[in-house]
Amino acid sequence: MTSRKKRIIGGVAAALVLAGVVAGSVIHDRKSKVPVQTQKAERRDLVSKVSASGEVKPKRFVNISANVSGRIVLLLVKEGESVRRGQVLAKIDSARIEAGTRQSEAGLATPLATLEAKAYRLQVEIELAKSAGK
Repeated sequence: MTSRKKRIIGGVAAALVLAGVVAGSVIHDRKSKVPVQTQKAERRDLVSKVSASGEVKPKRFVNISANVSGRIVLLLVKEGESVRRGQVLAKIDSARIEAGTRQSEAGLATPLATLEAKAYRLQVEIELAKSAGK
């Protein structure tokens, strides 16, 4: 092979490589471009439709809880209804709370009676001491 043929083959090979690089670049650019629709400019009504999904949330959210636990016997408001500060929302069965109160009072009765007996005994001892000292 002559050197002229080698140069021609090398030039053709270089041209093919260059053509491959250009073709690859063009294909890559086409993939990254956003397709655009065009029209002749004219006056007309604008119609647009937007749909979305989401969650509706209140401006202010408040957690409500009772100071005591129990069964609700009367519900005075409905879900979603507006309420004001201090408004009674529900009534709770008070039987369990009243029983606990009575039990606590009964538990205090014995120590209180013992204390009263000791106070009476001390008062008697003071009176006896006073009468003995005369």
